[in-house]
Amino acid sequence: VSDLKVGDKVFVMERFNNDFNELLTFLKNEYDELARHFDAANSWRLDLINQYEEEGGYYTKLNSFLKTYGVLVSNPTVEKWVSGVTIMPDSLLQLVEIFRKQEFSHSSGYPSEEIINSTRWLAKFRTSLHKEIFQYHVYKKYGMYQQIKNLELKSLIEKMEDKVSIQEIIMIQKK
Repeated sequence: VSDLKVGDKVFVMERFNNDFNELLTFLKNEYDELARHFDAANSWRLDLINQYEEEGGYYTKLNSFLKTYGVLVSNPTVEKWVSGVTIMPDSLLQLVEIFRKQEFSHSSGYPSEEIINSTRWLAKFRTSLHKEIFQYHVYKKYGMYQQIKNLELKSLIEKMEDKVSIQEIIMIQKK
C-alpha cells in the first residue's frame, strides 16, 4: 500500500474481502482447468495455515517450526506464504515433504509432482487473470470489442464482472 501513488489502478473485489484466494475459490466452480489444479496447488498452504494456527497464530513461531526442518526464510516471507500473496515459494517441495508427514495433512492427498505442477499452473493463471481483467476493463471502456473477444479468459472474466472492478487512485491521505 505504501508504494501506491495517485493515478495507479487497483483491483477492487466485491464480496471477497479483497482476498484473491477467495476469488479463486469462487472461480474454480466456473473454470474446469482451475478446478483441476486448485486443490492440489492449495494443499500445502492449508497445511501451513493449520500449523500457523497450531503455533498460536504467530508468524515467528511458525517460522521457528520451519527452521527446525531446514526452511530458512524471514517472517515476512512466511506471512506471504500463509496469506497467499506468494503462490509458489522456492522451498515448496521442502514444505510439502514437511507437512506430508503430519496427521490430517492436505498435501498427503496428492503426489508431490502434482502439487508442484498445479502450483506452477496456478501461479501462471493468477498472472494471466490479473492481466486479462485489466485489459478487459480497458477494452470495454474504449469500446474495443474485437480485443475483448480475443481474450483467453473472456468468459470467466464476464462471469465475475460484477465482482471485480478496476479503480484509479485519485487521492492519498497520509497520516
